[in-house]
Formats: sequence, C-alpha cells, structure tokens
Amino acid sequence: MLGHGVGAIRKLAGFHHHARFGRDDERAARDQRRLLNRLRADYGLTFLVISHDLDMVRIVADRVMVMDKGRIIETGTPAQLLDKPQEPLTKELIAASLPDVGIVPVL
Repeated sequence: MLGHGVGAIRKLAGFHHHARFGRDDERAARDQRRLLNRLRADYGLTFLVISHDLDMVRIVADRVMVMDKGRIIETGTPAQLLDKPQEPLTKELIAASLPDVGIVPVL
C-alpha cells in the first residue's frame, strides 16, 4: 500500500503553480487539494505546506502559522486565523487575497 502513497507524492511534486490563471490551473489546484486530503486520510500523513493560497490553506490545513521575516507572528486553526485575524499583517494578507467571483480571465 505504501507504494501507492509514494506514487501519489511523486504526482503531487509534479504540480506547478503558474502566474497565469485559467481553467487548467484551477483544475490542477483542485486536484492538488483533493490529493493532499486523500493522502492524509488514507495514510495518516502530515504535510508542511508553505502557501499564499488562502483557499488551499482553509481546505487542507489543520493549523496555520503566519510568518514575518522568519518569525511566527500568529498561529491557530484556519477558521481562527482567516475569519478573525489578530495581527495587522495577517489582516493585510487576508484583505489582499482576491475573492472568487467565478470569472476566468481571457488569455
């Protein structure tokens, strides 16, 4: 069974985040989140994910840390940090994220 997990991790390593946005990128991100959740559920794996993608953080994280210049400035569950941030930098990070309005830019 562990061989399947290793293959899935190799597949996950093949995901790339691109600066452009489009349907393929959205599908890849959705597939990545599903894969992370499946690996966690099936194998009890733990991941350290470094991301500015707050949608992914909300879905896959159990605990979140916000860092500034290498220092942890705030920590909590995704709901605690994303819904009720305490630190000014955390508030700025959340305010800077774009809302999902369902529009796919023309490339």
